[in-house]
Amino acid sequence: MFFQTPAAAFFNKESVIQYMWGGDNVRLCASVIVDCFQWGFRTLVPEDCVGDQAEGPHRDNLRDVERRYCDLTTADSAIDQIQAWSASKARSFGQQEQ
Repeated sequence: MFFQTPAAAFFNKESVIQYMWGGDNVRLCASVIVDCFQWGFRTLVPEDCVGDQAEGPHRDNLRDVERRYCDLTTADSAIDQIQAWSASKARSFGQQEQ
């Protein structure tokens, strides 16, 4: 995702500090998770939003990326975090306008 693309520059310009990844095979998306970590982005992976063909390798891959590169969460927790962040941004924006 980052190799020879403007992704990191765009994320830095937009002050992105956290990246959430889902909807893919953990084994295949591990390189994106590692890239995010190496570029300094906190990476969240909702474990109920990724999969694999077999449960054993899926669990092993999740454990591996969590141990080194990302934080595992659930879709519900990720949605709660996004909503809390949105609410805090809306409050700060309202305070700046007054």
